[in-house]
Amino acid sequence: MSTITLIQTGIPTRNSRLPGVKSLFLITLLFLFAIGAKAQTTISAPITTPVLPFTICAGSSFPVSFTTTGTFNVSNQFQVQLSNSTGSFLSGTVIIGTGSASPISCLVRIGTGAGTQYRIRVLGTSPSTLGSGSSPVTPITVRSKPTSPGTTAGSRCGTGTVAINATGCTTTRWYAAAEGGSNLGTGSSFTTPSISSTTNYFACCVDGNGCESIRTSTTATVNPAASISSYSPTSGIIDQDLITITGTNLSGITNVSFNGVSATFSDNTATSVSAIVPIGATTGPVSLTTPCGVISGSSFTVVKPSIATPTFGQPSGTYDVGFFTTLSTATAGALIYYTTNGNNPVVGTAFTKLYQDEPIFIASTQTVRAMGFRNGWTTSGIRTANYTVNNPNIVAKPAISPATGSYTGGQTVTLSCSTPESVIYFTTNGQVPVPFVNTPVRYRGPFTVYDPQVTIRAIGTRTDWADSDVAVAFYTISGGSQLSACSLNPLPGTYGSPISVTISNADPLAQIYYTTDGTDPYKLLPLARPYAGPVAINSSRPLKAQAFRNGFGDSPRVVGNYTITGGRKAVDQSPADENGMYYTESVGVYGGNPEPTVLLSDNNSSGIGEMDVYPNPTNGTVFIDYGTARENIEISIFNMMGQQVKTALTKESSFGAAMFLGGNPAGFYLVRIKGDNDLVTYRKIQLK
Repeated sequence: MSTITLIQTGIPTRNSRLPGVKSLFLITLLFLFAIGAKAQTTISAPITTPVLPFTICAGSSFPVSFTTTGTFNVSNQFQVQLSNSTGSFLSGTVIIGTGSASPISCLVRIGTGAGTQYRIRVLGTSPSTLGSGSSPVTPITVRSKPTSPGTTAGSRCGTGTVAINATGCTTTRWYAAAEGGSNLGTGSSFTTPSISSTTNYFACCVDGNGCESIRTSTTATVNPAASISSYSPTSGIIDQDLITITGTNLSGITNVSFNGVSATFSDNTATSVSAIVPIGATTGPVSLTTPCGVISGSSFTVVKPSIATPTFGQPSGTYDVGFFTTLSTATAGALIYYTTNGNNPVVGTAFTKLYQDEPIFIASTQTVRAMGFRNGWTTSGIRTANYTVNNPNIVAKPAISPATGSYTGGQTVTLSCSTPESVIYFTTNGQVPVPFVNTPVRYRGPFTVYDPQVTIRAIGTRTDWADSDVAVAFYTISGGSQLSACSLNPLPGTYGSPISVTISNADPLAQIYYTTDGTDPYKLLPLARPYAGPVAINSSRPLKAQAFRNGFGDSPRVVGNYTITGGRKAVDQSPADENGMYYTESVGVYGGNPEPTVLLSDNNSSGIGEMDVYPNPTNGTVFIDYGTARENIEISIFNMMGQQVKTALTKESSFGAAMFLGGNPAGFYLVRIKGDNDLVTYRKIQLK
């Protein structure tokens, strides 16, 4: 029996295909291997100069060489890395140099810590390739950095060299950058090259191993030099004209002077400054004190005007009775000073008066001299007017009782003047009373003196009359004494309900006066009440008391502040509450402040001082007591809405004024008292 095998051409059997597939796979692997072998890149272990191992200072450079195999991309950068101090390329590894080819210059950063096991390696970035690190047996030793120096800056004006300094180094090096760069010089002092603008330089300390510290910055400042180019205008009047000084780099000026006399200046910019020609200046250069020192310009012409001599409204001559005259000068803004005692005017003296644009009354035969004045200007000539008054009105000389002499015990002094409607002013300190100049006391009634030595001087005055001659009395007093202060019971303080206060004095013959409205309790003042029994305190208020007895000095004034809880506060509480709840005050004549011992003031602007407004509350009429004779006092009264309801002006000399508020609604009002020197005081009152 025969067997027949059928074979299909072109279609191999399963087993017949296997050898071909294996061959193709092997060929593919060989191709890929060949391609990979061609693309592989390597970097050799780094080679340094000097050869490893070596020692280097933080902040120093060295080159690193290496070789590579394979092809790196165009964007590739080689990096040189420095390990941490233990030789590990983990935490603490830093890049110390980069480049596109070998060799690469590397810098050990100045902040690198000291160590003896540092290593380096080179990396490629494209493709990423890690080279072999240097051998641990050939490490790099990094020396620690020295302490940084202290430095002192320098400055100059304009282009040039600047000296700067460093301290704390044995050896100092100077650089133009915080890291790297060339050494500019050595030594603790360094003079910069010529510079035209502010520049920073850097100093470092160098130790015995040649290692540098971290560099310290210091500044060489170049201040731009200032200059003066012009003035506008080129001449000016003292204490009047404003001058503009122009130039360059004028910021930061601290002084402007005209030929050595400092001036007030303003509007200081980089290109200009303005100043008023100062009093006392003379023609000469204008100087400016700048951050670069003092600079001067050309000569400036200072104009010192002369003031026109004053003229009198009434010429010299003989007149039947007293009359008014005026003074004037053709120089705008000038002041006029005059005298009526025949002396030439001297600004600042008691006998020289400032003319205030009001007619002067010539009551008797006298010589008036006047001059024009302004600070820094040439004072005018003196104009003289000789007036003869055939029928003068002269106030009679006051009489003082008792007369000059020695006395035992305090003395009650009485003054009198035979001229009707006259007003007497006096002093107790020996000073000549000059009304409106040294503020003497206006006589109101008898007063007591008790000091061992007392001089009384008194003068009589009357409107449109000539002042009297000065009367004088000298007292020598032995055994004089002052009454002691009064006592209050219960003591001042806070109480839950109304109380009654007993006032007493150690002298059983003393007469006690008191007030509860904040005014002073002097016995001649209209609101002072004679004490006749316990005083009812029904609401919070101050209680003031003072004792009097002929032949004894008035007692000190006692002040007690009582607070009644639940009750309303007093309308006019004492402004002295800040002194405490209970205190005493020294007093002078008529309960005022003790008379000062100073002599004449230089002017008649003595200020507002203490003023009393009473009664408070009031039913209509309000009295304003100036405390001393004053003139040109303006009084205004406002309601609580700020509306002015009353005004008055006392131009002539007086001790006070009366204002009538009747017809206005009940309530609180504000009294404003303004003196001729523009000082203002306020008082609050209540209208019932």
